[in-house]
Amino acid sequence: SEMTPEQYWLLKRLHRVGPMSVGALADALDLTSASVTVACQRLEKAGLLRRSRQPSAEDERVVIVSLTDRGLEQLERWQVHVNRMEQRLTTSAGPTAATVEARLDAIKGARMCGVCHAGHFGPTTPAM
Repeated sequence: SEMTPEQYWLLKRLHRVGPMSVGALADALDLTSASVTVACQRLEKAGLLRRSRQPSAEDERVVIVSLTDRGLEQLERWQVHVNRMEQRLTTSAGPTAATVEARLDAIKGARMCGVCHAGHFGPTTPAM
């Protein structure tokens, strides 16, 4: 299946910040913990992230998620795809400068809040 915006931003956040709890990740992405938990389970099944419990923590229910090497490689491939989309928008002869600027603003906004109007990002990946 294709990468969802939620999964893309989840992996991107882990890459940027490092391992974090599901709750902290949900807060950072403005998503519910349940939604992040389901996404993390799918990404773990695909080998893109690792989930672990911290037995020494005060609350053993806390799950820490971290990016795997495979997850980093996949994220880098998706980032190349996003960069190509941006490049196509800026080099297209058809739209006016204002249209290109509006499209770039939309992409940048999607990067900031994790929303993609197309409903997906990037090339396909193993089923999640």
